[in-house]
Amino acid sequence: MPLFERALAQNPDHLVALHQLLECSYQVGAFNRAESALRRYLSVKPVDTAIRFCLAGVLYKQGLWAAAGAELTRVIAEKPDHDSAKELQALIAQQMNPTAQKVEPVTASAAVEMSMKEAATESTERSTGIAADYFRSRDEEAASVASWAEGKIEEIEAFKRDGKNAEAKDLLEKVRRTSGLTDAQRERFTCLEAEFLVIEDDLEGADMMYSRILSANPRCSRALCGKGALAAEKQDWTMAKDYFERGLSANPSDDVALAGLGLCAMVSKNEEKAFDLFKQAVITNPENRRALLGVLQLGYPLKKFTEIEKALVSYLELHPANLEMLYSFAGILFAQGKVEQAKSEVEKILIFEPKHPRALELQSLIRGEKPGQSVVM
Repeated sequence: MPLFERALAQNPDHLVALHQLLECSYQVGAFNRAESALRRYLSVKPVDTAIRFCLAGVLYKQGLWAAAGAELTRVIAEKPDHDSAKELQALIAQQMNPTAQKVEPVTASAAVEMSMKEAATESTERSTGIAADYFRSRDEEAASVASWAEGKIEEIEAFKRDGKNAEAKDLLEKVRRTSGLTDAQRERFTCLEAEFLVIEDDLEGADMMYSRILSANPRCSRALCGKGALAAEKQDWTMAKDYFERGLSANPSDDVALAGLGLCAMVSKNEEKAFDLFKQAVITNPENRRALLGVLQLGYPLKKFTEIEKALVSYLELHPANLEMLYSFAGILFAQGKVEQAKSEVEKILIFEPKHPRALELQSLIRGEKPGQSVVM
């Protein structure tokens, strides 16, 4: 009962709590406590006839017949066909008239007693609907917030990929002020915040943020890779490799972890392994620029021209107007002796940027050098 009373103190018209309190009062005989809650409810909702009959019932159970009779008069005025109210009113009249014949001097008939206990049936059905609507609306609201947040986080990711940091930061502030993010969204959002701290050169702040994420979820691959990148920045390649390996263990398809391990292998002069890791990363995510640059950087000396071409084609399918990658693509075509295709790609670049110096240089090579000559991009 105290828990229901506390709930009703905050929200006097909470029908579910009120009905549960009423049920308890009949079980333990604490009708005075139910009376207080019922009166507070009726001060807010005076037209609820079912609850007013409940009040009449608990007053009757306390022997407060005159007060119960007054409530019953109001009930019958609102609902003239309320048989239980009429029967209880007649019983009270007998109790209050010593000369009248008393059929049941103290106890109401079984039907009336049951009606008193179940007087809230009408309101109970209504309250159940209210409760269902409340929780349904809360669920719908939460789903709506989560959907909105998911869309905004995707926008932030897109802005970040395109280097539009100011736009991304504006959206970060909007999402930061939003409550109702799911745990996964909150983790992803915090990782984004840490990554922008890195961009702003606040490496210590980013490190603290990643540590906070990992304290809640030690297998957050994105945070582990973030830690790995910070370790790499400090040239601590042993620690960096450990973090990237843990990130890959947590998520075997994490392209950032693959690219990070590729970087570690490249620093260790293991070019073949590094190239393979970079290649896996771009297969997983063609937009991973660090991995793509690794493929280009190592692919030429290793003569992995076919693999380089595939990686560039995948990237350009998503970003066909990226002139630098178009130039790299033209270069790898030329390196394989695909002169006409290389010429076509160079011409695309020069349409958009007629004075592109490296494209003009490559155009000269295509015109004057033998096909197949290696051009480092």
